[in-house]
Amino acid sequence: MAFSVYVGIMAVVGLISLILFFLSGYYAYLVSAATFWFCAWMVGRGRI
Repeated sequence: MAFSVYVGIMAVVGLISLILFFLSGYYAYLVSAATFWFCAWMVGRGRI
């Protein structure tokens, strides 16, 4: 259950980061990627 939710979040965030990359360029992509990896790290530690 939790794994499927995690995969769904990864897919959504990945899509958003691609959209930001095409709309706003490299800086926005870096920010979204950093946010994603921070969230993934928090989920991995069980904080969320």
